[in-house]
Amino acid sequence: MSLFIDTGAFIALFDASDHHHAEAAQYNRAPDALAVQQVTSVGVVGETYT
Repeated sequence: MSLFIDTGAFIALFDASDHHHAEAAQYNRAPDALAVQQVTSVGVVGETYT
């Protein structure tokens, strides 16, 4: 199984002031997160960066 990570998830993970930061950080640290192949796209990376 794979999970597509979109811009909002990256922003929530890296921006501590984001409303969903705690949930994103908790998921990122969860052992279950390692069992799922997380994928994204070049477009999402570019959108997150800018």
